[in-house]
Amino acid sequence: MTPYILKKGMIQFVIVLVVTVLPVFMACKKNTITTAEEVVVTPPVPEVKYVLDWADEFEGTTLNAANWTPEIGYNIGGNAEQENYQAANIAVADGHLQITAKKQQIGVSGYTSGRINSLNKKDFTYGKIEARMKLPRGQGLWPAFWMLGSNMRARGGEPGVGWPACGEIDILEAINTEIWASAAAHWAKPDGTHISSGNKINTTPGEYHVYSVIWTKETIKWYIDDKFYNGLWIKDGKGSTSEFHLPFNIIFNLAVGGTWPGQVIDDTKLPAVMLVDYVRVYKEVK
Repeated sequence: MTPYILKKGMIQFVIVLVVTVLPVFMACKKNTITTAEEVVVTPPVPEVKYVLDWADEFEGTTLNAANWTPEIGYNIGGNAEQENYQAANIAVADGHLQITAKKQQIGVSGYTSGRINSLNKKDFTYGKIEARMKLPRGQGLWPAFWMLGSNMRARGGEPGVGWPACGEIDILEAINTEIWASAAAHWAKPDGTHISSGNKINTTPGEYHVYSVIWTKETIKWYIDDKFYNGLWIKDGKGSTSEFHLPFNIIFNLAVGGTWPGQVIDDTKLPAVMLVDYVRVYKEVK
């Protein structure tokens, strides 16, 4: 009996020892793990910084010809639009670019409006491009802030590529009385056919918002008031996106009618004005 009793006592002692020491060991182990985890934590990704590269604040009383060219003509966009773009519908006043759509007969069109581009004056590849804008609302209205590849062959037929091979970045589009803003990109598949990617986000029409893209060698990301809502991966021309690694120019226009908003125009909402407080382009600081 004695050996059994001694053995039992030893077992009891061992159990007590284990119970007593284990929490201490576990505590030490826990502390060790915490310390190790702190050592191997991946440092935060450095914040990408941008510096202002170019801007038009639309001060003064005339459109800056060093930055912009007004486009003149009927259905320039090729989207069955009804407006005839005229320089007279473009103004700079009160610190804003003002593009006005009107019920006005010129040629075959019963409406006039304005469209400007920065082609061969201010062309950009990559960066943060943004504009603070206030959009009009009304059935048939189609305000836009967008970009086209500067290698696009113009209507005159001079050398260049066609659409969509030139690429298109729609920073902001809105139609009719919808409460959303739209972002999209358009480009060409290897066989030349059209492909696109986009998204929409609810917004408050009739108020100022900042619409922007951050365009890098890897991605294009869309924002409204610094809130991300769409993205496209373009690294190394992924998905036949090589056109997005070439220069693009900026376009502002206010279309009337067309394939997207439809051909019913609410004339009671005219004249309608699209306001642009500023447009700014930032370059990434390495």
